Amino acid sequence: MAQKQEVQVQIVQLSVEELKQIIQSACQEVVQLTAAQRNPQDLITRQELAEWLKIDLSTIHNWKKTGKIKAYQLGNRVYYRRSEVEAAIQRIN
Repeated sequence: MAQKQEVQVQIVQLSVEELKQIIQSACQEVVQLTAAQRNPQDLITRQELAEWLKIDLSTIHNWKKTGKIKAYQLGNRVYYRRSEVEAAIQRIN
């Protein structure tokens, strides 16, 4: 797990636009780092998928049953490929 860095910033005569630019830049950096750490080919469990999308397990079951998302079974466990789920979400929306 990544360690949290504590940064203190002192703002002296900073316009609203400058502050807005700093915040946007910091947010973009966080999003890029998060996306870089995530492998789209990663397999995730039903529980992880439900937490990620903030949906119920029954929704995942229905999507699988209707063919909206593809499941992969390894032994007794069922997994979903992150990239395929993202593509399916785009088709659903």
